[in-house]
Amino acid sequence: PRPVTRAIVNGGTTIGSVEVRGETTGIGALLLACLLSIVAAGALAWAVARFVGHRLNRTIIAPLQAIAAAAHGVTSNRALTARAPRAIITEVDDLSQDFNRLIDELSGWQVQVKQAHQQLLDRANHDTLSGLANRAHFLDQLRHTLIQAQRNGQRFALLYMDGDRF
Repeated sequence: PRPVTRAIVNGGTTIGSVEVRGETTGIGALLLACLLSIVAAGALAWAVARFVGHRLNRTIIAPLQAIAAAAHGVTSNRALTARAPRAIITEVDDLSQDFNRLIDELSGWQVQVKQAHQQLLDRANHDTLSGLANRAHFLDQLRHTLIQAQRNGQRFALLYMDGDRF
């Protein structure tokens, strides 16, 4: 803008004048500096948010997802070999290790149940005195053989021998 001049009056007498000149080049530089500061602050905030997000993903979210995947494998597929990985954060690592110990216990219980089942099956199908297969085992095997022969269109023979007063 053009310069503005005003008179300084004292008691009706002009004793001087004031001239004010404005420059827009300083305002433009100030606005540019503010804009650059805002862009720089935004870029810094984006970089910090990206770093924090990546770190959260690596230290918390990924280990929790691995624990969840292992838990899903155990519950859906009975995959008792699944293990949760170690984690950087102590609390997440403790959760991971507790989960692994729980899977180890479940695996041990499963082995015990299988052994007990096998023992019960052996007792049901074998004579306790001689250890030989009993009548229930014989009938089960005969039924299985009949079904298989019918399914495959095959024949089979059964030889029955009995000893007097045995």
